Amino acid sequence: MDFSLARKRSLETRLKKAGSVIDLVGDTPLIRLTHVTEGLNPGVEVYAKAEWFNPGGSVKDRPALWMILDGIRTGKLTRDKILMDSSSGNTAIAYA
Repeated sequence: MDFSLARKRSLETRLKKAGSVIDLVGDTPLIRLTHVTEGLNPGVEVYAKAEWFNPGGSVKDRPALWMILDGIRTGKLTRDKILMDSSSGNTAIAYA
């Protein structure tokens, strides 16, 4: 059996062309976990977020990007200001 077409199609669905890494933020793919729901009501579906496809892994890139863009839009964040956050976790890493 020739799987070359299936492999190519699978690769094409996973690859996304982007103008910058910012274009990839917030587009986390979901993978349906069919074996988890075996024997359950057919209406039950379970999905897992494929965080490894995110530019920053599992860091909080969406909220960080939104806060930065909102700050720029409202004028609260300008070139002469410094962004400070008390977080030492995933949001702080996302700013970097």
